[in-house]
Amino acid sequence: MTGLSQDADQIVVRGNPSVDDENGFALFYLQEGVVIAADSVARPKEFIASKQLVKERARISEEILADESIEPVKLMGFAS
Repeated sequence: MTGLSQDADQIVVRGNPSVDDENGFALFYLQEGVVIAADSVARPKEFIASKQLVKERARISEEILADESIEPVKLMGFAS
């Protein structure tokens, strides 16, 4: 878990939380398009990336956050 999610107005899902497998998933919480928090299950790369996204108050599209073809370490490069 990174940040506090109670003020989020949008949740972006990366992965599939309804599938019981070892691939895990991540939830990114946005407030007016800014990443304010994240939760991850079995996704250490997303956890590491989320710390920077939250710290920098990154503004990033939900399509980019949800796109699993983009390596988590590269997410910050899509932020404005």
